[in-house]
Amino acid sequence: MTDRYGYVVIPAWEYDIVAEEGIFSTGGVCIFVDKKDAIEWGTKNAQLLMPEEVVQVYVGNIQKEVPIIELYTNFYLASVDVDLLERESNHAPELLADEDIPMVWFTKERIPTLCIIHTEQIPI
Repeated sequence: MTDRYGYVVIPAWEYDIVAEEGIFSTGGVCIFVDKKDAIEWGTKNAQLLMPEEVVQVYVGNIQKEVPIIELYTNFYLASVDVDLLERESNHAPELLADEDIPMVWFTKERIPTLCIIHTEQIPI
């Protein structure tokens, strides 16, 4: 049996939390089977952070609230040991295969730092 590994995109603004607490998202975590698919998704989706803060600006005499946007020039790609995750989880990650999306393992559980084998910084 070969070891199974996957890749999780970690936005730059979440990296410190992930390094200490593992990977978690309230909607669940997608672990890409193919590294190329993970990098492509991260490049499209891990550049903008819109905090819940706004700034007040005036356009003419009208005051408007504009959300703050931060732009990041990189994200992180975490290599995850799926076999170890399966052993450490209450529920095994589910392999999802659909022709409209890349193949991913999906879990609603936290991915512990023990299952994160390697992280690398990827430029956007």
